Amino acid sequence: METINFTKLIGKEVLAVIPTLDPLLLQTFIVRGVEGGGVWVECQALTNLMLEKLSLPSAAKTPIFFLSFPEMRFVWYPEDVPSLSEKAFGI
Repeated sequence: METINFTKLIGKEVLAVIPTLDPLLLQTFIVRGVEGGGVWVECQALTNLMLEKLSLPSAAKTPIFFLSFPEMRFVWYPEDVPSLSEKAFGI
């Protein structure tokens, strides 16, 4: 299995817990860029929040947001290989 890092996830959809949005709910975002301190993301939940706070119905361009690594509690990306439940198979 190849080592994974955020650079390899550019352009891919990722799930993460972002406590500033919700402390438990997984948020979906697309990784658009990576820096030493975090990632640039396209995220509909952040877009909705921004538009609401600015009292705007839409934006002319898609906003890209910077999330520092400490802002993400849990990140999940599905690897393209099968995954099995150990409990279901008695392991």
